[in-house]
Amino acid sequence: DAMTSHVITISMDASVRDVREIFEAASFHHLVVTEHHRVVGVISDREIELAAARRPEGASLRVGEVMRAIQAAESVCSNSGSMRW
Repeated sequence: DAMTSHVITISMDASVRDVREIFEAASFHHLVVTEHHRVVGVISDREIELAAARRPEGASLRVGEVMRAIQAAESVCSNSGSMRW
């Protein structure tokens, strides 16, 4: 199985250190980022490494500073029952 039904997410406010711990424990390379129970982005081990290289040593990073934001398409039902994206 290449995919899992249990998705692990992380908050935008979490530290990059927390993400690294999850990556190491679960052998992940990407995590879904959420805010108020909505998907807002993705963070990868590569993005963390690139961001860390640009920061002074010891400076803390937050997920929201490093992640790739995504635009979620929201569906809205009209009175006719058709979907708009």
